[in-house]
Amino acid sequence: MAEKGQAAMEFLMNYGMVIVISLIVIGALVYFDILSPAQLGPEKCVLATGSGLLCDDFSVNAEGVILRLKNAVTTVVFVEAIETVDPVCSYFGGQNIEKNSYADFSLKCLLTANQKVRTPLSIQYKKGPGGLPRSAKGELLLKVSQSTTVNETICQNGEDGGLCEGLDILFGSGYRDLCCSQYTLCCQ
Repeated sequence: MAEKGQAAMEFLMNYGMVIVISLIVIGALVYFDILSPAQLGPEKCVLATGSGLLCDDFSVNAEGVILRLKNAVTTVVFVEAIETVDPVCSYFGGQNIEKNSYADFSLKCLLTANQKVRTPLSIQYKKGPGGLPRSAKGELLLKVSQSTTVNETICQNGEDGGLCEGLDILFGSGYRDLCCSQYTLCCQ
């Protein structure tokens, strides 16, 4: 009977150690941001319920993020501002969204190619003409892919300031080549 008990304990100890070592390795990978839950999750744009605004779609371009918002309330909504935290992206100006309609908003910010972004999203708006200020909170999770278009102003500033070498460092590998191929800037 003692031999069976000892065999059972050895079995449990061996598998227990394997499980503990596995958890330590996974924890270390998460700690050093090699295996990050934010990096593995799907791209999404979510707004808290109750605001009447829905984040229907989004895309990323060389100048920032484009959000498509839907107005799900029975009155016109006036969007005053949209902001994110890290990276800082913003839209200021104001635009109406008719009831049960969509509107696109262009948030300006500098994004690095091949970057995964997870940031809080804040929208300031008013319901109806003369409505009181409101705020909708949410989250934006997206992956910035290798850019296929570049900002002409950035390319021009790089050439004028002799900073073409730094474009690939700031905006991702290949940005300088895209400046050259699309605008014939920074081709030296």
